[in-house]
Amino acid sequence: MAEISVVIHTKNAEKTLAMAIKSVMFWANEIVVVDMKSEDRTIEIAKELGAKVLLVPDAKYADPARQFALDKAKGPWILVLDADEEIPKTLALHLQQLATNMEVQAYELPRKNMIFGFWAHTGWWPDYIIRFFQKGFVIWPAKVHGTPISTGITQKVEAKEELAILHHNYENVEEFITRLNRYTSLEAEQKSDEKPLIRTFFHEFIRRYFAEDGAQQGEYGQALSFLQACYMLIAEIKRMEQKGFSVNNSAQTFARTELELENVYKDLCYWIADTHIRSSHSFMDRLYWRIRRKLSV
Repeated sequence: MAEISVVIHTKNAEKTLAMAIKSVMFWANEIVVVDMKSEDRTIEIAKELGAKVLLVPDAKYADPARQFALDKAKGPWILVLDADEEIPKTLALHLQQLATNMEVQAYELPRKNMIFGFWAHTGWWPDYIIRFFQKGFVIWPAKVHGTPISTGITQKVEAKEELAILHHNYENVEEFITRLNRYTSLEAEQKSDEKPLIRTFFHEFIRRYFAEDGAQQGEYGQALSFLQACYMLIAEIKRMEQKGFSVNNSAQTFARTELELENVYKDLCYWIADTHIRSSHSFMDRLYWRIRRKLSV
């Protein structure tokens, strides 16, 4: 059976690290914890559970350290795990089976995101990301929430709950906002393209609430959709702040705002009609909303 190295990135992760390590320690051949100057018991916990610990500078987010960790892992197969994630036994067995197939170099794994105590579907499922791959076939960009790049044949693992990484994400709204503030500042530093504010906010809300079924999760789905839209909006406003706000182009800004709101209104009409079409069991109701949807385009 092919050997598997598990790489975990940490920063003050004493609350969840033991959970992550214990979910892989009985079948992984190597566990490498790459720590960014934790100030709690993270390093102590990692060593107690038999992990190899490497220290790197604190870049305020994990991505810059990921490629370093990939280079240090010794196994022919690598699993990247966050400190607030765990691998179910069903997924562990599946990964060991996948590691026998050398014709596929990388796998995108689904993630089951637990947010505020619920399984989030509002654009958060199946949340595919390359996490399991042969050493040397994946490059990890050093930017916030960077998407790993596969240089080989890549496949997706079926989106089933039992085959998904279990991600214990935000515990509450306060934690979401705290991390939002940190990550939007980092993203603003890396953003160069300008996006319209109103469009940025409503595009994200519409995508998550309507297109990705946030409406099916009631108030919870609505709240998550708004929070994620706020994330995108604040990142863009911080980018504007760094560039320097303009106060002399009021007429131009108003005209752009008016146009954006008109387009958003059309989009909302379209998606409201579309949601009625998908949820209605009446032929006449569906016909009515199809006409409404067509008129909104």
